[in-house]
Amino acid sequence: MGPIRIASGETGLILNYQTDLKISDLDNLRKEVDEIWPVFQVDAEKAKVPFAVISANEVPEGIIVKRNQQYNFVFQKSADGTWHSLTNNATAVRRPTQR
Repeated sequence: MGPIRIASGETGLILNYQTDLKISDLDNLRKEVDEIWPVFQVDAEKAKVPFAVISANEVPEGIIVKRNQQYNFVFQKSADGTWHSLTNNATAVRRPTQR
């Protein structure tokens, strides 16, 4: 968990976690994130950030070059103080990492 800055200069909070689910299993992945969000929301509130990201990461695969799938769930705080998910802004990313 840590800060994340977007191009506009706004700073939010990101939580990276490893899931046993496949990123392609979006229905169950969303259920998992829905269980995590209430706990992470407390941290986002304490940090007084306008947005928060929960980044689900598959278990890496590969021998020399590890590859893993990642899916980002973005939550934004409204002017009235309520949070909502920007589901349409969630993005799947495949990124190679050196072992």
